[in-house]
Amino acid sequence: MQQRIVGQRHLKVVLMDPESGIAVDGIHFNADTKCWPDQTIQKVRAVYRLDVNEFRDSVMCS
Repeated sequence: MQQRIVGQRHLKVVLMDPESGIAVDGIHFNADTKCWPDQTIQKVRAVYRLDVNEFRDSVMCS
């Protein structure tokens, strides 16, 4: 899992399904920067919800 802090407290991650190899970008808003990023973490259980991303007059599905 690739991870890095963006902005003040947001954690950008790239998650990969080990079975299909499909990678998905994600963002964890208001991450605890005392704990993240942590490059020793190799696996996570994640839950997601599809939403429309409206940012700087751009709209896309996310």
